Amino acid sequence: NNGSIYFLGTLQIYSVHTGEWLVSPSPPNMLQPRGYAACIVHSNILYAIGGLYGLTGESNTGYITMSIETLFVGDDLADINNQHWAPFAGGDLKGISAFVKAVSYEELILVPVRWTTSTSINVINTVDKTVTVDTFGFLSYPLPSGHQATIVVK
Repeated sequence: NNGSIYFLGTLQIYSVHTGEWLVSPSPPNMLQPRGYAACIVHSNILYAIGGLYGLTGESNTGYITMSIETLFVGDDLADINNQHWAPFAGGDLKGISAFVKAVSYEELILVPVRWTTSTSINVINTVDKTVTVDTFGFLSYPLPSGHQATIVVK
């Protein structure tokens, strides 16, 4: 390794119950290999949201992806090798999201726009299969651990 970053297109799952990575002989390949994406499991579906793609070892140049991919993971991940990634039926993000986290609330998945301070958020409705952008206010404050906490206020 020469210090270059490469994005994998396969699923890598860490089990918080066993403290180990779940290794699969043939994990499902993502439609768009990506890094720095927001990922969340909501109603037994894994969402890979936004991020970067296309980093090469020579240039370390990446590109923003606006796509959202879904993968049914079920309750116990036992059948994951027989599943396939699919584009989210509601389409792509409406605002750039990379280096961010996703939060779910009822049928919604909320993902901040961009990776810098913004007052907009991508709202992914998992029931209506829509993606919209809404404007929120953010309150950020430091935590004792050195991390930053963000509270979304509407």
